[in-house]
Amino acid sequence: MSVKQEVIVLIVAIIVIIPSSISAYSIVQKSYVTAQLSQFVEDKLPDQYIAQQSVTGKTIQLTVIGTHLSDQKVKSLDRSLKVYHLDHYALSIKQLTRGNYITAKEFQDYMKQNNPQTTPAVNSQTPENKSLNQVQSDLVKQYPRQITNVLTGEVVDKANHKRQLIAIQLTSRGQKSRATIQATANKLAKANDVDAVIQFVQS
Repeated sequence: MSVKQEVIVLIVAIIVIIPSSISAYSIVQKSYVTAQLSQFVEDKLPDQYIAQQSVTGKTIQLTVIGTHLSDQKVKSLDRSLKVYHLDHYALSIKQLTRGNYITAKEFQDYMKQNNPQTTPAVNSQTPENKSLNQVQSDLVKQYPRQITNVLTGEVVDKANHKRQLIAIQLTSRGQKSRATIQATANKLAKANDVDAVIQFVQS
């Protein structure tokens, strides 16, 4: 093989190898970021339900349902990305709750968006949701003067994990017993083997 032919073969080899190397690096980098982000969410947002999660460019976007996160808390979370080697990303959090509440319309719109076949209902007796229906029924029975409505629905996150959402609408009297009702709802969910996010609905 002449020197010229060897040079041509070398150039062709480089052209083939470089894109493959770049592709392999991108896959490894993406997997690493995903793993670090999962650990970040598990450590820093244990009380939040992550409705949506994505990484676009240099921005980590999270849509959450749960206790309200103040601006100061969000900034603190953004700074803590450094611990997970994600400090070159910016954190963007969209909260579906207002204060510690989610409106009934927001809840229903969210459920329809994530599962068009499911309409949040009160005490619906579908066999596949028997345990969830039991939680609904028990809550209304225990707090007839404190609860006006209970909305439920099922969502599936990107990891294909199913979770139930239970939104409780309180009367003015029920507002004073919010902490007690939440504790009862969590206890009932656990007793009925329901993996649920408990949220309060604001009219």
